Amino acid sequence: MRLKIAFVAGYCPIKLPQKLSPLHGLDEVQSIDLFSRKKYETPDMPKLRWIYIPGFFGISVLQELARLLALLAAAWKYDLIIACHQTYHGVWAWLAGKLWRKPVIQMVITDIDWVNEKFFPSIAMLSADACGVRGPLAAGKLRKLGFKRQIETLHNTIGTMPRLPNGGKTADIGKLFDLLAVASYGKEKNFPWMFEIISETAKKMPSLLLAVAGDGQEHLKKLVKQKRLEANVKLLGPVYGSELALLYCRSKALLLSSETEGLPMVVLEAFSFGIPAFVSDAGELPWIVRDGIDGKVVAHGATAQMSGCILDAFQDPTILENMGRSAMERFVELSADFSPRSIGDCWERLIRAALKNKGITFEK
Repeated sequence: MRLKIAFVAGYCPIKLPQKLSPLHGLDEVQSIDLFSRKKYETPDMPKLRWIYIPGFFGISVLQELARLLALLAAAWKYDLIIACHQTYHGVWAWLAGKLWRKPVIQMVITDIDWVNEKFFPSIAMLSADACGVRGPLAAGKLRKLGFKRQIETLHNTIGTMPRLPNGGKTADIGKLFDLLAVASYGKEKNFPWMFEIISETAKKMPSLLLAVAGDGQEHLKKLVKQKRLEANVKLLGPVYGSELALLYCRSKALLLSSETEGLPMVVLEAFSFGIPAFVSDAGELPWIVRDGIDGKVVAHGATAQMSGCILDAFQDPTILENMGRSAMERFVELSADFSPRSIGDCWERLIRAALKNKGITFEK
């Protein structure tokens, strides 16, 4: 049996290949039709096809309705529907599965509590035939909500992580920035709190310099000006590939201020270059960052505590050095779980369980 799959997701040219490539690599998968508002196809994944969604002059509500109608109209021909579940993606997949009695796998890529607070997204999550989550903390939360079907941890593969050009070495690259944030603008990333941390820390460390890489920085320019942080924050715009790898190496530590999270790959990317992380306690961050070992984990919104942790580490260079070594060891420790083969095995178990829940026998 070779499967025809509908995959419902948002558009992101970095995260989509991380999510899709292990699934695409399974021999059991015949085709993957991508239901995304923007086109994404790549020669590296010949089984992947983008399903056309009208642009409607960028009006997102109309685009979402068009995507829903396209999925509902085509879902009868698929063996399985998979969604990167946040809000619309997961709900559309659930509706299509209900209409055509198709098995649905929900990839819950953000915080379980955040999804559960929303009526229809919560129903879509808890009605799934199987769920993929970002880590063990999310799996535990889902079980506490009464979900009894198959759960697997679906990491993004490290195969697409940024690498230094021409075999460059981390030790040969000088530091330009004290802190680095790699995140596109979004409410869940809570940049206002991040800049509060920088403002508080700069009172005792005036030379503090934060680099921010990501999309949507027009919003951030206003925040920087409002908080008078022009000397402490450098907005770099989107940075990819080897340039992002160089940026990690030019920074002393990573800073994340997220209000909600799944498992951000930027932490693992930073760890691969020996960069420790100062993070909030959102999502799987308390699992991937061992508090006081690879960095610091602070309750979201605790400005004084986060600032104090940063100051303590930067006043004693050995603290940052030790955290950096531990971060690289953590990356090595976790690498096998983030390999395409390991993730592919998780996909196989999820697919078998989802089909079985609908009474379908899955044979290779």
